[in-house]
Amino acid sequence: MILNPKFPLYLPGVENSNNDHVTIIGASLREDITILGYFVSGNGGLEIKIQNDYSTKDYASFSDILRKFIQDNQLENVKRLSLAVPGPVIDGKSSPARLGWDLNIEEYTRDFGFEKADMLNDLEASAYGMGLLEDNDLDPIYTSGHLEKGNVAILAPGNGLGEAGYFFDGKYLRPFATEGGHSEFSPRTNVEVEFYQFLNNIYGIVSWENVLSKTGLFNIYRFLRDVKRHPEPEWLAERISGGNFVQEIYKAAVEEDVLICKIALDTL
Repeated sequence: MILNPKFPLYLPGVENSNNDHVTIIGASLREDITILGYFVSGNGGLEIKIQNDYSTKDYASFSDILRKFIQDNQLENVKRLSLAVPGPVIDGKSSPARLGWDLNIEEYTRDFGFEKADMLNDLEASAYGMGLLEDNDLDPIYTSGHLEKGNVAILAPGNGLGEAGYFFDGKYLRPFATEGGHSEFSPRTNVEVEFYQFLNNIYGIVSWENVLSKTGLFNIYRFLRDVKRHPEPEWLAERISGGNFVQEIYKAAVEEDVLICKIALDTL
């Protein structure tokens, strides 16, 4: 994996010869699955040697997962650790609400003997990774026909709403993290005002994460059902209550042509 981005991404470490032949453990911490990889750097890139997935909820801490990964693969003298976490990182510490863990870079450096350890927001990490995407990895949803150099916004709806961006300094695009998904939802139309009031009765403070996410899709669906009075088939109610509501809403819209589900997807 050669670090040769398709756009001017700021990666000063690639040109540093001190970063060649370095062993690295990289970890992506998520609510459901935590992914760890063992890498070796060289020739301006990274070679992945090992990758393991772990069920996050099966472990009491990230240290437990990290220790198991090292033991499972009989790794020794790994030089560096890099963590991507679903929350803000301040002074090498983070306490992501979705994980329920307190993360501290100094603790991992001390307990596991790394020469260097870093932690960054997962969407900021994704912003760096996007520089390695190929054209066939991308699916444009809109093109204006005219592009200007400038800042870039990154939105990642999932279990929550991740947001990050690129700051254009005149030469390079520099990734930065935000917690914009927790900013308050701002309705524009009369229907959106109704939707806001519906969510306000549930959450109190209504964030964009309550609207543009997996949970947001269900919120839109139940707003259409409970407030706008779109009919819900009995069989669909049973599937949604007993399974993966995102999958069931999508299948009902695409395969069963259920109107309430089609409107929910279009609204999202």
